[in-house]
Amino acid sequence: MRDKFNLRNEKGAVMVLVALMSVVLLGFTALAVDLGTLAAEKQRLVTAADAGALAGARQLQVTEGEDISGAEDAARMYAIANGANADTLEVNPPSSLPHPGYTQKVEVIAHSNVDLMFARVLGFSNSDVRARAVATWGYRMQAESIIPLFYELDKFEEASGEALLHLWSDEYGANWGIFKLTPTSDIHRALMGERVTVDLEVGDEAESQTGAIQSIIKALNNDTEGQDKWGRLYRHYRTDVFPPGSVNLIGLIPIVTILSPPGTSGELDLRIEGFEYFEIQDVVVDNHGNGSLYSTNRADMSTRGITRNHYPNCGKGTVIGRFVPEHQGDPPAGDDIVQIGIGSKYVRLCE
Repeated sequence: MRDKFNLRNEKGAVMVLVALMSVVLLGFTALAVDLGTLAAEKQRLVTAADAGALAGARQLQVTEGEDISGAEDAARMYAIANGANADTLEVNPPSSLPHPGYTQKVEVIAHSNVDLMFARVLGFSNSDVRARAVATWGYRMQAESIIPLFYELDKFEEASGEALLHLWSDEYGANWGIFKLTPTSDIHRALMGERVTVDLEVGDEAESQTGAIQSIIKALNNDTEGQDKWGRLYRHYRTDVFPPGSVNLIGLIPIVTILSPPGTSGELDLRIEGFEYFEIQDVVVDNHGNGSLYSTNRADMSTRGITRNHYPNCGKGTVIGRFVPEHQGDPPAGDDIVQIGIGSKYVRLCE
């Protein structure tokens, strides 16, 4: 009888323990649900704050820092469009135009108050959630990969629409417009579209390369000798072999000041003033001004591979294309931000 009595007591104790543990487990489950809700809300606010800050910085970028009120409006609009609460949103634009010692930034802080469900039993009915993002803009001061061509600063400041990278000039005795790389075989490889690593910065001095006109034409226009030798424009044309978008015609080129005096014959001394994205569209392939069969700057693209553009005032080897300042590229690493310059600009989150 004593054993049976003890057994019944133990069964009762186990039931009490199970009941207590069930309450604890339900509590943890409830807490996990509320924590998941808070985490999802946090991510939503992070997305909204990031979008707003980047939109504000991009408005500063396209206006070179002048449209501060527009940057504030853009930041607010994009943050709200991505889920921020308009009533609690904070947007802090820069206080002035760019100047030495001051870096423009756009700060966006998104707030939300989340009602909790299960945590109420522990005395918590709601919780504040906050996300902050800061974005800035700047000029690209370094390049790790380029199209080895260059453009003169004074012409760049006047350029609009189509740009011609001439490889000859009345002012200089040798063909020019090719940016020298070492070894010189890297010029051909880079023009074909291979990534050739360089280490260039604004302010660096460099040289032009002479005698490479035929190499440029071949790198862009060659349609024989097998796929590994095809030119960049021809590979872009052959979408049956290279899927659309797989052959990139856009890359950075240096914007330079020519340091050599007019009349210099041979390599020219250059100083890099900036970089800009350039899209290759055509190349003059002969002494009669004829362009490539595979050019991309034609009104009727159905004639690509059949007809040629004609450039009566351009010498053999002249590269025809356009600047694409809207092309962003990857923002550079590092903390140095320069907001007074020329050429390609970027935006990025900085906090």
